[in-house]
Amino acid sequence: MACFLSSKPAACNITHIYDRGHSFLSTNEELLDRYAACPTSAEVIQVQTEYLDQLTNIPAKVPDGEPVSSAG
Repeated sequence: MACFLSSKPAACNITHIYDRGHSFLSTNEELLDRYAACPTSAEVIQVQTEYLDQLTNIPAKVPDGEPVSSAG
């Protein structure tokens, strides 16, 4: 895992065998860079926790013109 995070060419070599490998890297580039900068596993967990906290605070997107309904 450390090699994957610390070397973008190695990550590309690993993920190129998957159909969506490039998409995975481009979608997660910022987060993977933040993980790679962590010197300890405890800091990786801290970055992960901060990232997940941000995700839970993002409001749901609703298409324009459609009312928001909590009823099924």
